[in-house]
Amino acid sequence: LKTPRTIKTWIRCCVALAAALILMTLIRAGMCVGWAWGAAAMAAGLSVRNQALLAQQQQRVHASIVNNGIPATVQYQIFIFKGYFLDPGVSAVWGAFFFIGTFALGTLRAYVPKLALLSIFGSIVLDV
Repeated sequence: LKTPRTIKTWIRCCVALAAALILMTLIRAGMCVGWAWGAAAMAAGLSVRNQALLAQQQQRVHASIVNNGIPATVQYQIFIFKGYFLDPGVSAVWGAFFFIGTFALGTLRAYVPKLALLSIFGSIVLDV
């Protein structure tokens, strides 16, 4: 850093680094907010789940699995993908959390435009 030109270049690089760090912090914070809200929704949904109904559904599925050359895990996945284990209470809790989280992040984006990046990445992680 002997000449004014190298000092000017170094300052520009420091400003670019600071801007990149701020953007990365906003992105990471948004992802953490979305993840935390999704984890809270899962925990609340599991607390509402009827364990007796789940055990009954698992017994029915276990009894209906046949040895026809298809592995039992694949047959179990077919029942999962067909929605056999869905519980309306859990779905309602998950939907309520999704609505509140999406509304909050949208409101944050509308009223604090500087945090739009946080809101966008929070919504993406919340949706997934």
